[in-house]
Amino acid sequence: MTAAVLLLFSCSDDDEIQSFNDSFLTKGAWRIESSNSDIPVDYNGDGHKSMDLLSQWDDCDKDDLFIFKADHTMVEDYGTNLCEGEIKKMK
Repeated sequence: MTAAVLLLFSCSDDDEIQSFNDSFLTKGAWRIESSNSDIPVDYNGDGHKSMDLLSQWDDCDKDDLFIFKADHTMVEDYGTNLCEGEIKKMK
């Protein structure tokens, strides 16, 4: 009986899982709202360590959007607050 239950739950249709993940990711644009570390890190090189990595990001990086496409590619939209050297791309 135990073997039958394990067999039932261990079998899945990989295509079904892939399709679900693709449709979930490709529904819209994604913004990183938090980025944390288990240990303090000096992410931006200012000499101060923190476990909250997002607090160390430049403001121009915090509004970036990530758009995942059905063909398994990703496009980064730099948002309205551009970092030096970034060019706003038209969609």
